[in-house]
Amino acid sequence: MNQAAKKLFMTQSSLSVAIGSLEKELGFLLLERTNAGVILTDKGKKVFEETQIVLNYINGWKQKFKLLKYIFLSSGFNATIPI
Repeated sequence: MNQAAKKLFMTQSSLSVAIGSLEKELGFLLLERTNAGVILTDKGKKVFEETQIVLNYINGWKQKFKLLKYIFLSSGFNATIPI
């Protein structure tokens, strides 16, 4: 858990609290804590797999939007979109 916390620029304590809060919100454990460290529970593995699918989908759309932006800008299209 310490290595994960470092990669996320968090303390181990902060990461543990965040994971605990997420587990509470979901209503099930994501990680099994052992003396040797932590491992994903079966439900944790499923959440991880589904999250990877969502992130890949989002990243695909980000690439599509970058391409559209390039196409519009290179074609001289210049407009603001009201929000």
